[in-house]
This record gives sequence, C-alpha cells and structure tokens, in this order.
Amino acid sequence: MEKWIVIISIILQVGLIVFKVWHSMIENRKSGYSGKAINKKDLNWFIYFILENSLPEKLV
Repeated sequence: MEKWIVIISIILQVGLIVFKVWHSMIENRKSGYSGKAINKKDLNWFIYFILENSLPEKLV
C-alpha cells in the first residue's frame, strides 16, 4: 500500500513541475519573449530540481 502512495506522489509532483514549466513557456510567448523558452541550462536545472525534490527519502 505504501508503495502506491509513493508512486502516486511522484507522478503528481512531476506533473505539477511540468505544468509550471509549460505555463511559464506560455507566459514567455505572451510577453513577446523570442527564442527558446527553455534552453539547455534551464533543462539541466529542471532535471536536477525533479530529482532533488520529487524522489522520496527512501529512494534517494
């Protein structure tokens, strides 16, 4: 049972992060930001952020 709670929480947290990034991309387009909304540095930070914050203590 506990395993399912962990899996669901990971899915929800990753989904929330993806939604925030997607939302910021739309905001950047609205404000006339030209160029890539996510560059490689942002992507590396994004992956690090997911790994740092989404994984439960047991898996780290």
